[in-house]
Amino acid sequence: MKAKVLIGALATLFVSYFVASPWLTLHELRSAVRNRNADAVAKHVDFPALRESLKTQMKTAMTLKAVKDEQSAALAAFASSMTDQFVDALVTPEGLRQLMAAEAERSAPKTEPSLFDKGSASYQSLNRFVVTIHENGQDKGRVLLDRQGLSWKVVGIEIDPSQLNL
Repeated sequence: MKAKVLIGALATLFVSYFVASPWLTLHELRSAVRNRNADAVAKHVDFPALRESLKTQMKTAMTLKAVKDEQSAALAAFASSMTDQFVDALVTPEGLRQLMAAEAERSAPKTEPSLFDKGSASYQSLNRFVVTIHENGQDKGRVLLDRQGLSWKVVGIEIDPSQLNL
């Protein structure tokens, strides 16, 4: 009888952690960003997946701009070829450290709500968690997290192409 109760309690704890784990990850990310701890942020990022997500979005935005403006078509084609190199160079743990260090030099620690505080979060599937960023009543973008084992990693950032000034 005691074994069944113990097994039931352990199963309940495991399921509770399994369900709550993306919110725990968001809490850790929020704290790391507020404390400007790039290494703590980096541990929650799948950089190869994030790079691919950003490359795809930047190329899509450039293509949409080129379709609207014939004069920028040639420039967009050139810029698209440079996108891979640009993203590969910047979206790295070192790039994150440099970005956060530059932000720290420009401003005092933030007490205002972070991006994670301005949104809503929910499961999209068993292994995908989405944070939708809201500003002035509009969706501004989404941060995608995928389950990797028992932890969660940022694998993508989706931004409306019209929000990108490329």
